[in-house]
Amino acid sequence: MLATEGGENRTMAKSAGQPPPWGAYQPRGRDRLLRMITRLGLARGATRDLLCRLYRARQSKSPVDVICHGLKWRLHPWDNITEQKILCGSKPPDRRELELLRGSLQEGGSLVDVGANAGYYSLMATRFGARRVLALEPNPVMFARMQFNIASNRFDDRITALQLGAGPREEEMALYLHPEDLGSSGLVANDAAAGTVMVQVEPLRTILAKAELDRIDALKIDVEGLEAEVLLPYLQESETRLWPKMLIMEHSHLGPGSFDLLTWLQRAGYRLIARTGLNAVLRLVP
Repeated sequence: MLATEGGENRTMAKSAGQPPPWGAYQPRGRDRLLRMITRLGLARGATRDLLCRLYRARQSKSPVDVICHGLKWRLHPWDNITEQKILCGSKPPDRRELELLRGSLQEGGSLVDVGANAGYYSLMATRFGARRVLALEPNPVMFARMQFNIASNRFDDRITALQLGAGPREEEMALYLHPEDLGSSGLVANDAAAGTVMVQVEPLRTILAKAELDRIDALKIDVEGLEAEVLLPYLQESETRLWPKMLIMEHSHLGPGSFDLLTWLQRAGYRLIARTGLNAVLRLVP
């Protein structure tokens, strides 16, 4: 696409009140060079980190439309670390977790993505062959980004996206916005937050009942420290046949004084099969 064509598409979409179609923000100039480095497989370690810093330092805050890991993305690398990782790395983020997820979804299956961010796990799972994905994201900015990525890949028929958070009760709660990383915003009070936005929250059991989802092959959860408050009520109140067969759970917020969710899950029937820097992956023992 020529630069003038991209500009025309952006202008037409803006006048119509719609986001420009995917491809309107293709990399140009320095961004094109950075993409070349990534596509050559050189964006690893220190080089990847340098590319992330260069993207964050861009004067223009326009997004970047790229194809990464077999999917179309519109990415905003300056305010969301997940989108940075997708854009800047030659290898997919969370590779080990995705390898295990692929094994659970190769013959179809379902994923519940709690804290879906820009849709990374949801879109990758659909690419792996998931027949149904339920993606929950309460942040209105991130929800809009995820919706765009879903539509750009024509996954609307398999991914159900809900602007909704999972929590212990049905209520409206304040989402505390991280000053530098929208993906790290959370429902736990934070004095360092850059502001708040009110979001709707419902118990996981209520959400899944409304969605009529009676089988969960995998559940990924990243809710910035509220994992126990979301998972425990669901598991304690649901029949075992409704439990996720696989759990991918962020554990980096589980400090010394927090509830030991990993131990509880293993005593309840899950087996820890992998542990990375941020996540724990567990499989329900038959």
